[in-house]
Amino acid sequence: MAAYFVGWAEQRPDHGASFDLILRKWGASATKHDRYTVALDYRIVEGSPQFMIVDAQSRLTSGSDLADSTLKRSDVIGTPLASKVFALVDTIYMGDPRLGELRTWAVVASKGE
Repeated sequence: MAAYFVGWAEQRPDHGASFDLILRKWGASATKHDRYTVALDYRIVEGSPQFMIVDAQSRLTSGSDLADSTLKRSDVIGTPLASKVFALVDTIYMGDPRLGELRTWAVVASKGE
């Protein structure tokens, strides 16, 4: 299970967006010690949307009461968790209607506007 936060400046694709994921156990019996955070940056690169896992220590969710630990990029890249994180963020990106502006950035960039 996961919770997520996405932040961006409206009408500013040059600034990109941040995706902060809080992963693992949720529910009445769970505490922040059962969860960790993973952070990704979203950018348009050569007209295509790109996600990159980054260190989560400096992000919104770092130090929150929602998770006990924050993962560094090196904790995720090259592990089975990486494919799960990318699959999850793809699902969020494509499925959350509130992120429509982010999806249009790639369309606009591919048209050279």
